[in-house]
Amino acid sequence: MPTYIYTLSDPITLEIRYVGKTDNLQRRFRQHKCVDKGHKMTHCRCWIKSLRSLNLLPIMEILEECNETDWIWLERYWISQLRQWGHNVVNHTEGGEGISGWHHTESARLKI
Repeated sequence: MPTYIYTLSDPITLEIRYVGKTDNLQRRFRQHKCVDKGHKMTHCRCWIKSLRSLNLLPIMEILEECNETDWIWLERYWISQLRQWGHNVVNHTEGGEGISGWHHTESARLKI
């Protein structure tokens, strides 16, 4: 199954605002659209919420298709590259943290 590095762009200015990774583009886009009160309001969610108030949605585009092992460095590369090119991306980190389906072991949970 391929992994995708994608962007979310502003539908008005077409500026790239977010870089992410997913194994399922449709599901991930639905997750981005959901900005209910129950979710932590990150910079990205606030931006999407402001778009939703205008009846708009971000534009999702694929940057790269890769395998499971390459996505971490590719996501970091694209966040860094887009920032260098002057894009005001709302990612809080340099990327590579989003590990879907990953869970702490029982011993790690106890330590936490």
